[in-house]
Amino acid sequence: MKKNINEEIERIKSLFTEERLYGNLIVEEEETGNEEGDGEEKDPFSKDAVKQGKKKDKTDNIIKNKQSKKSEKDELEACNTSLKRYHQSFFNINPVKRRDVIKVIGTEGKYKTQLEACITNYKDKLHVRTFAGMTKDEILNMLLVMLDPNGDQKEREKYKSVKPKDSILRNKPTTTITTKKPENITDGDGNTWGTVEIVKNRQKVFLIRVVKGESVVTNNEWSQVNKVLDNFIPALIKAILSINPELKTEIKDSNELKVLKTEGTSYSGEQIKIKVI
Repeated sequence: MKKNINEEIERIKSLFTEERLYGNLIVEEEETGNEEGDGEEKDPFSKDAVKQGKKKDKTDNIIKNKQSKKSEKDELEACNTSLKRYHQSFFNINPVKRRDVIKVIGTEGKYKTQLEACITNYKDKLHVRTFAGMTKDEILNMLLVMLDPNGDQKEREKYKSVKPKDSILRNKPTTTITTKKPENITDGDGNTWGTVEIVKNRQKVFLIRVVKGESVVTNNEWSQVNKVLDNFIPALIKAILSINPELKTEIKDSNELKVLKTEGTSYSGEQIKIKVI
C-alpha cells in the first residue's frame, strides 16, 4: 500500500515538471487562438492573399468613384442652380425685374468665389442662358465683375441699360455715360492742350476745346504741323478713355478719330467735334 502511495505521489509530481507545465500553457494558448479565429498566420504574398487584396482594392475604388461622381454631380447641380438664380436676378428680359446688384451680392464676395470655382471645375458643363447677344464667356466674365463687391460700378450695372428690344435684337449691353464734366487733355510732359467731353451722351461723339498750341486740324483732317499730334493724340485718347473706358478696344491712333466739324483757330481756341469710328 505504501508503495502504491509513493508511486502515486511521484506520478503527480511528474505532472508539474517545467516541461509539462509550460507545454500545457502553450497548448492552451494555441487552443484559445483557434477559438478566436486567428489560426495559423497566412503568407501575405501567397496567391490567395494577393488575389483577395486586389479584390478589396477594386471594391474600394468602385466605392470611391461612385462617391466622387455623386459629389461632382451635386456640385455641378449647385453651380447651375446659382447661374439660373443670377440670370433671373440680373439678366431678366423685363428690366423692372432686374434686381439691384449690391443688394444681392452683399460685401463678402463669396458669390464671386463660388462662381470662380464653378468656372474652373465645370466650365464646359455649365448651363448659361443667352442674353442680349452675349456669348457664354462674356456672360460669365460680366457676372464675375457684377458679383465682385469692389467691381467697377458702371461695368457691374450696365446690364440695366438693356431693353427688351435690345435683348431680342441681340444688342449687347453698354455702359451709359452720364457725366458731362469735361476731361483735361494733358500729355506726358504735363502740358494741358484743352478739354474733351461727350456730346449728348452719344457714347462715341466728343467735343474738344483746344485752348493753346498750334492747329491740330486742317480742313477737317488731323494736322501734322510741328508734330503736334505726337503729344496731342495720345493725350486726347487717354482723356476719352477716362470718360468711356469701353472704347479702349476701338481707339489705337488718330485713324479711329474722325473729325466731324472744326471751328476757330489755334489763337482763339479751336472747337472740334469728333467721332470714334
